[in-house]
Amino acid sequence: MTTTDTRVAPAILRTATGREATRWVGAHCREVSWLAVATVLTTVAGAALQVVPVLLLGRVVDGVVEGEPRSILVTIGVLMVAAALL
Repeated sequence: MTTTDTRVAPAILRTATGREATRWVGAHCREVSWLAVATVLTTVAGAALQVVPVLLLGRVVDGVVEGEPRSILVTIGVLMVAAALL
């Protein structure tokens, strides 16, 4: 190979099969179990926190329709903003 020759990557890169990926993830999760637990917990918490603002917004709408006091609506609004920021 001379200094003017260049190496070219193969046109198609190999990707892992589903079985290979599952095996790798399983081995890695057993190796670093605290990381797997932390990942599951943060995923579940993130999913829950995405639902909370929508539910609170529905509660605000219901409160306006039912004529609830403004203080309750402001409290729900603050909770909604806090949940959205988390």
